[in-house]
Amino acid sequence: MTTQTKTLTLQTAIGEHKVYDALKSGDVSIPGVEFSFHDVKPTTAIFRKMSRTLDYDVAEMALVTYFCAREAGKPFTALPAFPWQNMQHNAMFYNANKISGPQDLNGKTATSRAYTVTPGVWMRGILKEDFGIDSSTMRFIIGDEEHVAEYHDMYPPNVERRVGANLLEILESGEADAGIAGTPASKADHIKPMYPDPEAACKDFYRRTGIFPLNHMVVVKDSVLQENPWFAEALYEALKKSKEATFKADPSAKIGGAGVVEGDPLPYGITANRVKIEALLDMCAEQKVTSRRMTIEELWPLGLD
Repeated sequence: MTTQTKTLTLQTAIGEHKVYDALKSGDVSIPGVEFSFHDVKPTTAIFRKMSRTLDYDVAEMALVTYFCAREAGKPFTALPAFPWQNMQHNAMFYNANKISGPQDLNGKTATSRAYTVTPGVWMRGILKEDFGIDSSTMRFIIGDEEHVAEYHDMYPPNVERRVGANLLEILESGEADAGIAGTPASKADHIKPMYPDPEAACKDFYRRTGIFPLNHMVVVKDSVLQENPWFAEALYEALKKSKEATFKADPSAKIGGAGVVEGDPLPYGITANRVKIEALLDMCAEQKVTSRRMTIEELWPLGLD
């Protein structure tokens, strides 16, 4: 058995989710490990820094960003700890002057913050499931860069990048028929929610598919794992304990799929999340977010569950 004789200090950037509280406070710890926490806002900035310049040893990351990063050969690996899951039905809108509802979106134009953002992939997949929308027939106007810079050379032909564009103005003006994934809500009368009751729609989607969308997870730099092969399991166990402490302190915490899913509203592990991950991988391949259909085994190779 290996004994730690010196402190391993790790540059760490994770969001402000309650499930991290015990880890950040030190109530949950790993012997011989010190986390140097960086306060990075918004959390999405962590994804970009990690994907482009490997700023951290341990970092939170959106799932689809990770898929794209792995395809680009970025040297970090995911743990099956998923601190952020949320419904996607409440962030989709349409211009009622252009279409009568989401069922009309085939062949139409939508705005989105970026093409590879995880909520965008889920939303396009949800629209296919609910209304038969084929996103390959649509045109997407995006207003930001992708976190993984290498993806800029991989856009499908139906994506138009306008960095800095005002997505709400594009939607309200009628240049776009719909707004998803980062297009702000509008006070204009002709901008309508695709789902008037998003919580009910989310519950129905979960009932039909067994899916409550995953958004974020935790990754570790490969060099850290290579030099400290014991660390992945130790960190994963600490993350699980930190989550357990959150629910022990507040059993009714409104996080994850609370109020929608059955059982643990924020499950960790591959087994508990396999259906969601497989669905998201299918969506990424179908939407040409990844160049091929990736597998769980290549993305989570550490054997943790």
